[in-house]
Amino acid sequence: MTNYRYSFGMIVFNGDEFLQQALDSIYDFAYQIIIAEGSDRNSLPFANEDGSSNDRTVQIIKEYPDPGRKITLIQSTWKNKTDQSNAWIEHATGDYVWQIDDDEIYRKDDLLAVDSLLRERPETTAVSFHWCHFFGGLDRVRPINDKTPVVWRLFKFKPGYRWHSHRPPDILDGNGRSLREISPIMASDLVDRGIYIYHFSYVTDRQVRQKMRYMERVRMYEYNHGMEVHPLWRSYTRLESAASRFAVLRPVAAVVACYLQRWKRKPKAIKLRKHADSSWNYRFYEDVWLPWKQDPSAIEGRGLLSVNPGLYSVTEPFQGVLPKAVLSHPLTLSQGRKE
Repeated sequence: MTNYRYSFGMIVFNGDEFLQQALDSIYDFAYQIIIAEGSDRNSLPFANEDGSSNDRTVQIIKEYPDPGRKITLIQSTWKNKTDQSNAWIEHATGDYVWQIDDDEIYRKDDLLAVDSLLRERPETTAVSFHWCHFFGGLDRVRPINDKTPVVWRLFKFKPGYRWHSHRPPDILDGNGRSLREISPIMASDLVDRGIYIYHFSYVTDRQVRQKMRYMERVRMYEYNHGMEVHPLWRSYTRLESAASRFAVLRPVAAVVACYLQRWKRKPKAIKLRKHADSSWNYRFYEDVWLPWKQDPSAIEGRGLLSVNPGLYSVTEPFQGVLPKAVLSHPLTLSQGRKE
């Protein structure tokens, strides 16, 4: 039994692949499970007319057994994932909030070990993790390396705390301070104890297709990747900086910004921007994922096994024990695995 109350929060849209197993892995441990379901503006074209998921996501949530009345479902459409995260945190009443994605699964012993660590270090304000990152199925993983980013998932919580950003996850306290920067526990501490998040986001074709389709819209519409191809862009960034100091320049900066925002969404502009954006592989599904499934040796060792080129180069056999919750997944059952 844990001494702390953990309010798990999930934002989800079209996430039915491992949603049941993610909920199974945390239900007994959780104090609350708050789910904000629906599309943000980048995924709205892929949603039902009301903005909801068009797969089995809502059905799984509504039919999930909830004898402890732990689950709260919030449905809407959202400007972005930060707004969606703040929608669920408004309902949190625990001592800690714990973000979980619909494809992240935990081992029960690891949840208890994290709780024990927090009781040893009550000053902790945030905890980061490493993923055990499955790739192409349940048999191989992309190993942690010196470029692998950590994922922030667990934060101390008090009324008035709010999400500052979803990418990367960050919560601010009542004084506007990042909880990650006050008293964190780092992912390396957890790896030393054998604690990971078991991440199943690159397992099926449908997952990868959806991820690529969504992230292209995020990078092209929400962010400014590849905008350096426009001759005005560098001048605009300097103008914007100057306008922050000199009010007389703000109307000019606003006009240029409006023009660039219209230009960036044009099909020709998107084509040019994608070509210029070397930090993302927009053809990952066609040029890496599908060929790897046919012949891994033709792809591995070339730094291609990530949408961010150079982040992952190889896979290796999964040597651990799958979380118990995964054993109910159709992929596990089809392989006859009983780990």
